Amino acid sequence: MSGQIRSPQPSTPQLLALIPAPPLNPATASPPADFETFWAAYPRKVGKGAARPAYVRALRKTDAGTILRAIKATRWDRREGLRYVPHPATWLNQERWLDEIDAPEDAFLSEIGLSGPELRAQGVDTRRAEREYIRRTLPP
Repeated sequence: MSGQIRSPQPSTPQLLALIPAPPLNPATASPPADFETFWAAYPRKVGKGAARPAYVRALRKTDAGTILRAIKATRWDRREGLRYVPHPATWLNQERWLDEIDAPEDAFLSEIGLSGPELRAQGVDTRRAEREYIRRTLPP
């Protein structure tokens, strides 16, 4: 075997260069630049680390504009601060941008800042007022 030429063995770095890189894991991938826009728009500022990968996953299902529009259109329950507002990661993981927006009747009461019983105590016909509100807000 003395006359055979042996090819040199590749070094470890050369072998590692041949191994394809694994696909990006959403938990470790850097979030898109618009994540900060989402974070600024979302009312509850908790769990930012969990929200980043959830946002990356959500962008596989919808676009950032849809998520932001849903955040702005949602009536957030502000009882006891933001206790009843879901964490951002939960909201994203549950695809809450697909939720139905509150009925116009609820929007009416929210807009005037009174509840139905308070209005009735003032002698306001709430059904008539709600119908008028709906008539004004819906396109012709």
